[in-house]
Amino acid sequence: MIVSISFLAAASERVHVQCVGGKFQLRRKKHGLLRTREIVRSLTAKELVEMVKERDPFITIETGEKFRVFRGGDATSEVVEIFCLVESHDIEVNSEKKKKEKALREKTQKAIITDYRNFLDYPDDGSW
Repeated sequence: MIVSISFLAAASERVHVQCVGGKFQLRRKKHGLLRTREIVRSLTAKELVEMVKERDPFITIETGEKFRVFRGGDATSEVVEIFCLVESHDIEVNSEKKKKEKALREKTQKAIITDYRNFLDYPDDGSW
C-alpha cells in the first residue's frame, strides 16, 4: 500500500500528501477579498499522480521505500511497475470499501427481517 505521494510545488519545495482511508487529501488555500479558506479534494492515487505528473511525483510505500513515478522526471516516460502499484492500491482500497458496504447492507437487512418477524408475532385480535 502507498503511504504518501510527494511532488514539487516550487523549485526546491516538495509537498507530501498522506494517504487517509485509501484516499489522498489535497489541501489548497483559496484567497478571497475578506478571508482565506481551505479547499480539500479527496483523490485516488491514480488521480493525484495524473494531476501532478509534470511535477516529478514520488510515491512512498509501507516499507519506507520511495519510487519515482516517471523516469528522470519526464512526464512522458512512465515506469510501468510503479503505475501497476498505484492502480493496485486503488483497486485494494475499492474492494475493502465494497466489503464494508456489503457487510453493513447485510446487517441492515437482517435487522429489517427480524423486525418484520417480530411484527408478525403480534396476536391477531381482529380489531382491524
